Amino acid sequence: MLQSRKFGFTLFVVLLLVLIAAVVLPFAGIWSGKSGPYVKDGILDLRDWDLDEDGNVR
Repeated sequence: MLQSRKFGFTLFVVLLLVLIAAVVLPFAGIWSGKSGPYVKDGILDLRDWDLDEDGNVR
């Protein structure tokens, strides 16, 4: 009986961590402080974008 409770609790903790990661990780890069490059008429303006500092364009 004790092993069944321990397994159930472990499963609950693992599922809770997976749920938290699934909710938090997609939003991890939103608060980077800099907005993405500007697009107008199908042209991507990368004049102010520094790949070393700002990273890849997404």
